[in-house]
Amino acid sequence: MGNDKHKSFTFAFSLVQSAYWMTACAILAYQVVYLQALSFNNFQTGIIIASGEVLGALFGPTIATYLDGHPKFPTSRMNTPLILLLILIHGVLMLIGRNNLLTGAMVAVVYGLFLSTNSVNMRYCGDSAVAGLSLDYGFARGMGSLAYVIPCTLIGIIFEKISARYLPLIAILLLILQMAANFYAGRFFKGQHSVNLHRKEAGDPLFAFIRSDPTFARLLIGNALLFFGTSTYETFMINVVNNVGGSTSTMGVLSAFGAAMELPAMFLLTRLRKKWRVSTLLTFAFTAFSVKSLLFAIVNTVPGLFAAMALTGLGYALYAAAIVVYVEDVIPLKNQAKGQSLIYTMEMLGAIANGLIAGRLYDVTSVKTTLLVGSAVSVIGTALSISGIKKVR
Repeated sequence: MGNDKHKSFTFAFSLVQSAYWMTACAILAYQVVYLQALSFNNFQTGIIIASGEVLGALFGPTIATYLDGHPKFPTSRMNTPLILLLILIHGVLMLIGRNNLLTGAMVAVVYGLFLSTNSVNMRYCGDSAVAGLSLDYGFARGMGSLAYVIPCTLIGIIFEKISARYLPLIAILLLILQMAANFYAGRFFKGQHSVNLHRKEAGDPLFAFIRSDPTFARLLIGNALLFFGTSTYETFMINVVNNVGGSTSTMGVLSAFGAAMELPAMFLLTRLRKKWRVSTLLTFAFTAFSVKSLLFAIVNTVPGLFAAMALTGLGYALYAAAIVVYVEDVIPLKNQAKGQSLIYTMEMLGAIANGLIAGRLYDVTSVKTTLLVGSAVSVIGTALSISGIKKVR
């Protein structure tokens, strides 16, 4: 294939990442604000979010295992029914959204289904390699972060000036954009029935794969603890911002600032890999996670929150760009969809535990105490994650 097509798949995957992260801003980042607007308290909100992440933790690996076990199934066809179902549920929420069990259940399903779409997106990385298409993942993921800035800022303003009850409508518009991006990316594999026709082996069963690599399993456990700490402030960011005198629009600007801080590490991943091993970059990122969690716990002003958020570029951004490459390096191709999905699933499991525990802590104790608990768990996660890294280029 010509070099132009090689370059153009990076562009196509950039569209997939951009659409996904723009939608994630609405469905994930602002979900707590939406639920609070419907008069759910912190504990109820935590239960709903945790339930959604449980569903995501079940759906994601199940879909990834199916894809690994059916190498002829086109990646681009898997997300379409998920996105259509998400659009349908948001349509129902627009009509009946209020503080009741049905709304809570639907939001949980939305959370789980949406998180699962990223497991499918990650399979494009393996597909492009098999098809001989070049893909600069760091650049594409960076474009996702850049796109994330736009809705983060605008949704905060809409919520403050109009109403948080418009979240389902905003989500529908962004989901349509996400479906269009997936259709475009899928065009690169037409004419082959599926790029996965070239995969020779079906993947291993999920638990057999986990048992076969205890070092990777240790990394997964560490990740869950790291994201427990991160979710203490990320999921309940509105509580953290309000605690230092900020507002919903402050939260939007802060989230947009964090996304902007991700860009240098993601765009420069290829250059960074020429100087340091991926394992070294991950070690640095895991350490930055804990430093950031601690800073969120101890600052007392809005500028202090921005200073803490600046570490996103050294922590989450470096991690998000490098972990995909790391999995490609250490996991056989036949199991890569599972490997990528398990990384994401353990992040969700950490968030699940956090939703159950931190949601309650925010109701019964101070914001600072809750954040200190999260930072302590994050430090343990950093130690475990670093011990689970294999030294690879």
